[in-house]
Amino acid sequence: MEDNERKKFLGLGLGALLPAVGFSLTWFCCLPVAAGLLGVGLAGMGSKLMSLRPVFTSLSLVFLCVAFYQAYRPQACVQTSCRTSTSRRGQRFLVWFMAVFIGTLLTIQYWSSWLIYWTA
Repeated sequence: MEDNERKKFLGLGLGALLPAVGFSLTWFCCLPVAAGLLGVGLAGMGSKLMSLRPVFTSLSLVFLCVAFYQAYRPQACVQTSCRTSTSRRGQRFLVWFMAVFIGTLLTIQYWSSWLIYWTA
């Protein structure tokens, strides 16, 4: 009886998935047009938001400083063990990864043209 229910559940899941995949495949013919419209829309939105760049930059740096504080703040030692837990290591890795990512995004206007027009 349990095997029959499992097959029924799998059939229902597959029956729900196949029409969704079929529907999404019909949009591939319009993908270049949609990508062009998305690019034009994002360029227009970027030009409107350029005046708010200092605000977004300062917010990013403030939140990054808060994240560093949260990752490196001192914690009370339990008995005589003051080891860094694995969750803190993961948190610190993620904070450093985000610092590099945010630094890359904040300085992209200075090095992107060199990268695009660089010829060997």
